[in-house]
Amino acid sequence: SGDKIWRIGFYSPYASSIGIIFDYYYLLPGSRIFLYSNSGNEITGAFTYRNNKSDKILAVTPLPTDSIIIELQVMKNVTDYGTLVIGQIGLGYEYSKHKSITDKWFGTSASCHYDISCYLDRQLQLQKHAVCRIIYNNSARCTGTLINNTENNGRPLFLTASHCIKNNSDASTAIFYFNYESPYCEGPDGKIKSLSGSRLLSRNEDFDFSLLELTDKIPVDYNPVFSGWNVTPEDFDTSFTIQHPRGDVKKVAVNTDLVNRSNDFGVNDNYWIIP
Repeated sequence: SGDKIWRIGFYSPYASSIGIIFDYYYLLPGSRIFLYSNSGNEITGAFTYRNNKSDKILAVTPLPTDSIIIELQVMKNVTDYGTLVIGQIGLGYEYSKHKSITDKWFGTSASCHYDISCYLDRQLQLQKHAVCRIIYNNSARCTGTLINNTENNGRPLFLTASHCIKNNSDASTAIFYFNYESPYCEGPDGKIKSLSGSRLLSRNEDFDFSLLELTDKIPVDYNPVFSGWNVTPEDFDTSFTIQHPRGDVKKVAVNTDLVNRSNDFGVNDNYWIIP
């Protein structure tokens, strides 16, 4: 066809996954990138100029393989593909008792965590779409929540912990997984839908929060829900904690004890204590 193809491959014996971070990613129209395993069974892409970001960083979802090939395809009439620099290669070596899975962290949480699909509460099943898994720097895992703002304009604001996202580098390399859950109670691994990249808006170690803004608009088929909030002073007697413990599929913990306000940080009634 006259198209130009450039490839580079990496192999690490016994690795359970390989992730790539481009620390300079800027493609021009007519160029695209695929990443795939040597066997061809695992593939992701195409990545194009539409994936360009202001900070020029692109983190790619790790593939469950011990080998990975990066392929750049340039159309024959294109003379300049842009600039591409591989900054980091992340290797996973974690053991999982589950073999035929799409994600190496599936099944790694403790037995006290229950699949979100085990609870059919209507409000809970709606609210779960606000919670996402985060993988940053190729291997670190955390949980966060899409949050609303007073303009109700769908701005992709995302709240997580400060001990997770500590700086703009962490935020830039973060990959956000939407709706990663078992399809039914105590079921198999879930499907993966993800977005890459964010910027750090605010962070406080004392209150252990980091406020991010995702760099891409969230697709409608991801079913995003933006968690609401208010300033009610009233205690309440039931709460749910939705999270991805150890990076596993979405889980829930149910609390039926009274949730009280606390001032342990020196400011009156500034946060809730969940027993």
